[in-house]
Amino acid sequence: ADRLVERMGAPAMGRLAAITAFVGLLIVTIAPNAYIAILGFALIGMGIAPVYPLTISAAARLGDRPAADNVAAVALVFQLST
Repeated sequence: ADRLVERMGAPAMGRLAAITAFVGLLIVTIAPNAYIAILGFALIGMGIAPVYPLTISAAARLGDRPAADNVAAVALVFQLST
């Protein structure tokens, strides 16, 4: 997704990723068979995959504390939430 982030920008890529994951969730919810559900799960994965790197780079760019502290805080929140 790096090329898309460079071309579109991080906010637009975040929106595209959220829309992709949401469409995948809708497909899984209304899937009439397992093959369509697998397609929906693939879309969910494609939507969620770029979110973590975008979040880490956004945390590193924050200027309130050192970048390492911000990245460590975000990584801790991700670990606690999964």
